[in-house]
Order: sequence, then C-alpha cells, then structure tokens
Amino acid sequence: MFKKGGDKLEQFFDYILNDSEEVIIKGLKGNIKLADIVIPDQINGHPVTEIANYAFSNMKTLKTISFPKEMKKIGIAAFKNSGIESVTISNNIRLVGVESFSDCSKLSKVCWESNATISGFCFHNCINLKEFDFSSAKYIGKRAFRKSGLIKIYLGKNIECVYDAAFEDCEQLQTVDWLCNCHIPMLCFSGCIRLINFDFSNVEVVGNSSFSSSGLTNINLKPNIRKVWNGAFCHCENLIEVKWDCEADIPYACFEKCTSLKKFKASDKTINIYEYAFGGCGQLSSVTGLHVSIVFSRCFIGCSSLASLDLLSAVQIDDFAFYGCGLVRLCLGKNTKVVGLNAFESCHSLRTVEWLCEADIGKNCFLDCTRLEKVTISDKVRKIVFDAFPKCKDIDITFI
Repeated sequence: MFKKGGDKLEQFFDYILNDSEEVIIKGLKGNIKLADIVIPDQINGHPVTEIANYAFSNMKTLKTISFPKEMKKIGIAAFKNSGIESVTISNNIRLVGVESFSDCSKLSKVCWESNATISGFCFHNCINLKEFDFSSAKYIGKRAFRKSGLIKIYLGKNIECVYDAAFEDCEQLQTVDWLCNCHIPMLCFSGCIRLINFDFSNVEVVGNSSFSSSGLTNINLKPNIRKVWNGAFCHCENLIEVKWDCEADIPYACFEKCTSLKKFKASDKTINIYEYAFGGCGQLSSVTGLHVSIVFSRCFIGCSSLASLDLLSAVQIDDFAFYGCGLVRLCLGKNTKVVGLNAFESCHSLRTVEWLCEADIGKNCFLDCTRLEKVTISDKVRKIVFDAFPKCKDIDITFI
C-alpha cells in the first residue's frame, strides 16, 4: 500500500505536471502491481488533482483506491477492466470520465458523494454492483449502468436528466422508483427482463424503445403522459394488459411482438394508431374504449385473435392496416373517408362487412377473406375496383 507521507513517492507513481504544476497520476511505474492504493495529497510539493486516462485500466490486482482531498478529475477509462472492488467519489471530484469503471466485474460498492455527472458507460458491465445511492447525483450519462448488476433504483427529484440507455440490459433490475421530473429516455430500461412493474405517475414522456424487451406484465398510462415514442414497449413478451388512459397517440411499433398481450383498454379519447403499433400481437383479443382517427399501415397486422374493433370514428385506414387480423365483423361508419389497398387482406375469420361510408373499395381490400359471406355497401360509394374481393366466393352483396 502507498500511504500519505511514504518515502519517495515519485519512485512508485508515473506522473506528469500540468500547466498549473498540479500532479496528474498516469499509473504505477514499471511492473509494480498492488491491491490497495492510497493516492497521496502531494508529490514533491505538488498537489495531486487528476487521474489520467487509462491510468489503472486492466490492473487486475487492484482492489481499492483512495483519492486525496484535492482530487478534481478522474480520466477516461481510468479503471476500466480493473479488479477494483470498492471506491468513493467524494464531493471534491468534479469530473469523472466516460468508461471510468466500465467492465469492473468485481466492483460491488460505490459511494458517490459528488454532483459530477455519472458519465457515459461509467459503470457499464459492472455485474456485481447491486446497489447505488443516487442522492448526490444530478445527471446520469448514456449507458452509465448498462449491463450492471443493479437490483433496485431510486431516482429522486435531485436527478435533472437521465440519458439514453442508462440502465439498458440490467437483467437483475426488479424495482424502479422514478420520482424525478425527467423524461424516460431512449432504451432506458430495454432488456431489463426482471422489471415487471413500473409506476408512470411522475412521467410525461416515454422514450423510443425505453422498455423494449423488458419484463413488464401490466402497463397503466395515466393522463400525465403527454408523449410515447416509437417502440416504447415492443417485444415485451410477458406483457398481458395495457390501460391507455392518456391522450398520447399510439406510436410506431409501440407494442409490436408483445406476444402475450391480451387486453388493451383506452379511455374514450380519439387518438391515432401508427404503423405496426400492435403488429404480431397474436393473442390480443380485447380492445375497448379506443376511438381511432387514423389507423396507419400494418397497425394490427397479425392480430389473429382480435375478433372485433370499434372503427366508427376512423377517418382513415391505411394499406394493410388489418392484414391477417381475426376480425369477424367489420363496420365502417360515415366518418371514414379513405381505406387503403389490402386493408383487410387475409382476415380469414371475417364473415360480414357493413361499408356505410363513401370511401372507395380499392384493390385487394378483402383479398383472401375466404369466409366472407355478406357485404352491405352504401349506395354513395363511387368506386369499387374489380379486384376488391379476390379469392372471396359466394358473397352476398347488398347496396343500401
């Protein structure tokens, strides 16, 4: 161990002086390998203020390190892939470089007393880091804790910003208390397979793919939610039920490949549903309270268990919107102005259609709807293309 006041410290530490004649520690000299290191306050009368980039990276013998009171900066990847087991980041440290403790597989205890940003990839892949006190932090950097061993997270109002993928692939994470006023950023909890519940009460914006491939089983979005971004909950294979009690549109691929999703309940608000929003949700059987304005392309593609859906408020239904859907009965009201090509292709369970709108019936609209028996069409429809009903046999068509 190197202790304060030890003999001829310069013979042990590799260092340089900066323009202010402060010491920057570059590592240990030669082949010196130690488990416990105490960085001195001074070397040859010069204060020690910085750990250089990569200074102790890959040092597997290292277990602990203590910093002096004048320490201001820890450089990029300074301890990356080292054997360090515990560390204290005191409040005098103003900057911690990216990847500073990345890949430190034995790191299990961190005392973070500084308000410095927890930098990008700072604790990436620290698989034994089970807990972390965020009470002194303000900013959590991009992928700061990605693939770490965190089990529980508490983010209070002191947190001002969380950056993309901060906790991505934290496969041990089970509990999150999100009490800060931050948006949930892109990929924030993606791949957190043991995270089965999340309270969105203090959230306004849910970012791109922020919970994709997570373990969520139920989702309840209340009126405080203003915006949900693309793929927010896609590939959540354990998700069973969603309550959408907000006015945010349902974005692109929001629930794509949520293969266990059975029930979706909205709160009687008119919203848009974008491409692939429920694509591949083969068990989705109940959608209630949903007043749709625009149903974008491939929105319900592959929803083979969805037998009914209220589309009376729909103004526009795009190409392939219900391809392979399980609809048994279809009713389009007077609000519908446009229905795209192949909109209901391969709806093999579809038996009756009430086309009460003035929209044209376009090419392949009901292609391969092999069980279709009865179609009622408004006499105000101006155009029905020749191949609107290919592979549909013995259909009873009535104009009203």
